[in-house]
Amino acid sequence: MDFLTTREVAAYLRINEKKVYALLSEDQIPATRVSGKWLFEKALIDRWMTEKTVYPATGLLGGLLNSVLIIQGSDDILLDSAINGIRDQLKISIAGIKVGSIGGLDALTTGRAHAAVFHLEAQDVPKALKKLPCYVIDLFKREQGFAFHPGHLLQCGTESVRELLKPGARFASRQKNSGTWKLTEKVFKKENVTIPDLTMVGPFSSHLGAALAVMNRDADATITIRAASDACGLDFIPIEFEEFRMVIHSDYFSHPNMREFLDLLLLKLKETNKKGAHGYTFASLGRLSASMKD
Repeated sequence: MDFLTTREVAAYLRINEKKVYALLSEDQIPATRVSGKWLFEKALIDRWMTEKTVYPATGLLGGLLNSVLIIQGSDDILLDSAINGIRDQLKISIAGIKVGSIGGLDALTTGRAHAAVFHLEAQDVPKALKKLPCYVIDLFKREQGFAFHPGHLLQCGTESVRELLKPGARFASRQKNSGTWKLTEKVFKKENVTIPDLTMVGPFSSHLGAALAVMNRDADATITIRAASDACGLDFIPIEFEEFRMVIHSDYFSHPNMREFLDLLLLKLKETNKKGAHGYTFASLGRLSASMKD
């Protein structure tokens, strides 16, 4: 056993010796008296400290928000740029984890994130999230579409999407927990394409990763955001504009660090809107819903 003296336990607890004696007189701290000297078993002191620890009402994750904000979910080039642009103004760190829309929403409902970013149609939102007390903020709409190497369709003599998905074509896919994979499944069904018809490359955890695979000719086509396609100099066939949102657990929404983050983020996105961003629209920026049901 490892025992501490009164002076050592005072130093260990970062209090003065008088406070240790006060705790002893009130039988508030575990100790043993041997030959007139007080000794403190370190293991018991550690257990005592654990039992005395007071956690925030919002749990350990709520306490963590005093130093770091955890955002899990979808990948987006513009959002990453906006967050990087405000990091120096924040009192806390931002931890962004790219696990796809579904992965991010699952992290939020299971207590592994303060917020999640996603782009899903209503029927694809996990049922557990619809019961979660939360706030949903619209950030922007972004354009998704097919990206392919310049001249590919011209060589084929057609502008049909079917040429991008003909049997044997190499398709750069996103991970199964992503909203883009959900969109891919919808497009494949519409075009009557089955995965065994294609050579799947990936999966990739980011839009840029999938677009780079096409740029480097490791794949013939992918579905990605226009911003990633433009960055890689690819040709692009639009599919749709989709809502991109952030959802925040109601326990953390009013935290000063969360409010500061949101204020700065929305301001940065407003600046981006004024400058213009190809493949994005901001008409609904900042619109707030009280739950996923709204």
